[in-house]
Amino acid sequence: MTASEAFTINPGALTQGLGLHLLLARDIRRNIFHCRTLRTHWLKQGKGL
Repeated sequence: MTASEAFTINPGALTQGLGLHLLLARDIRRNIFHCRTLRTHWLKQGKGL
């Protein structure tokens, strides 16, 4: 089954997949930001990372 066939059968699946991908990307960005914040915090305390 081709992608276009799958899309014709279930157009909601593509939107769901895209939404999930965006959610994941947002979580990853948040985690990266959190790690950076932690690292600067540790550096200030002299532990380093």
